[in-house]
Amino acid sequence: MKRILIAAFLISIVSLPMHAQDVAKAKEILNKVSAKYKKFGTLKVDFKYILELQGDKKFKEQQTGTLFLKKTKFKLEMTDQVVISDGKTLWTYIKDGKEVQINNYSSKVMDVNPAEIFTMYEKGYLYGYTGDETEGKRTVHVIELTPIDKKQSFLK
Repeated sequence: MKRILIAAFLISIVSLPMHAQDVAKAKEILNKVSAKYKKFGTLKVDFKYILELQGDKKFKEQQTGTLFLKKTKFKLEMTDQVVISDGKTLWTYIKDGKEVQINNYSSKVMDVNPAEIFTMYEKGYLYGYTGDETEGKRTVHVIELTPIDKKQSFLK
């Protein structure tokens, strides 16, 4: 299984104006990542998830996780839960409660569909390159995605 760390998944915590060159650079990076992803049969992605509440500068939650992908199938491992889908059924294991929820899978059930993480920018999102950050010994690109639909449960 190929292992890749994708910086496009990092969520920027700084809001910067999006200039045409920032949009062009973001699109170039996203297109390269998407093209590379489509060549793999399976993929393992380590990521960092940052949650901030709008208007509450004191609240900031960070988690790391691992995503395993194979076409429409995925396994998402995070600190508090594991989500698995075979493209038909969605299993969610909540660790603290030792509870498993089983549902019919629909990409509309999830705000962000893990199986589409490397192609979701193609429709329904505005994007811009916000700069580079250092993660361990690596320098990574940070790209901010903002949903066009303002009714989404997330801002960026």
